[in-house]
Amino acid sequence: MLDELIESFRRRMEPRWDDLRERRVLIDVERAVEQRSSRRRARRRALAVAIPLSFSVAALVVAYVVGVDFGKRSAARTPSPAAERAVASSQPAPGPVGGAADFTESRVLSDGSRLELSHAARIEVRSESKKRVELVQNEGHVHYEVSHVPGRAFVVVARGVLIQVKGTVFVVDIDAGKVSVSVERGLVRVAAGSGEVELGVGDELSTPADQGTSADRTGDPSPEGGAPSRAPRADFAPLASASALLDRADAERRSGDLAAAATTLRELLGRYPSDRRAALAWFTLGKVERARDHAGSAAKAFQTSSSLAPDGAVGEDALAEEAVAWAAASNAAAARLAAEQYLRRFPNGTHVARMQHILE
Repeated sequence: MLDELIESFRRRMEPRWDDLRERRVLIDVERAVEQRSSRRRARRRALAVAIPLSFSVAALVVAYVVGVDFGKRSAARTPSPAAERAVASSQPAPGPVGGAADFTESRVLSDGSRLELSHAARIEVRSESKKRVELVQNEGHVHYEVSHVPGRAFVVVARGVLIQVKGTVFVVDIDAGKVSVSVERGLVRVAAGSGEVELGVGDELSTPADQGTSADRTGDPSPEGGAPSRAPRADFAPLASASALLDRADAERRSGDLAAAATTLRELLGRYPSDRRAALAWFTLGKVERARDHAGSAAKAFQTSSSLAPDGAVGEDALAEEAVAWAAASNAAAARLAAEQYLRRFPNGTHVARMQHILE
């Protein structure tokens, strides 16, 4: 009896199977089939894209590896343009002191010496023998490549400046009332109205030109019997080289004579403005002036050092010291400008904390 009641209750609870329920079930089945088919089609499309793409990536990887290997081999055989420029920059190239080369004429002397002349250069050969070669340069710039001949003197007279060499490469530039001598190889002895100095490789000297006639001055007669050339006077005081002046300034600083050190450094920078150690000399001058409580002068010296060699050995320190010196000189605007420039160029530099303190 109980079983019959349960079965009767179960039949009443089951939904009736009619056309509506059949259509609903069929719709659900079709929807499920369609979704499954869609998933299969999506997987096939993904595979159709992924397989060629994987082959393309593999081909690119192979091409890259082969290209890198070929590039390395080619680089080993042929220097890159950057390397060629680096090699070229490491070799002395003829050109005027402080300017670009514009040589338009070449001359070869009887002793094998070679001269490259600018368009404005004016050269006169006063004597040319086995014992002595004497030239007079009145204008322009000239690149001299002097052959080494034992027992032969080679002299250039440039607006009252006497230049004596042996086997040497150097440039003489006459411009704006100055005679500049730059040495590329060997030693050059220069005698001017203020004294004599011996220049080595990389050294440069600028001195006022004699506005009178360059060679026809009172002096020793030419051995060839020509017009007299200007010779150094016996009472000329020797001119100190850039290295000697730096050494002197260091000795004066160590002894506590800061005024003398500042004078020596300014003499160096006035006489050798384009020397390769000029940035260091300006930096040293800044330290000297700061020690003398001349904050404004120190800031200007540091600023010049930084501008001459911003990426040099003291470029970062010079920029930082400039900011500190301007702050000490109560020039807040200049101090902030230098500090901001430092932080842009050296965000991880050793003086970041000092520069941030200036900007606070």
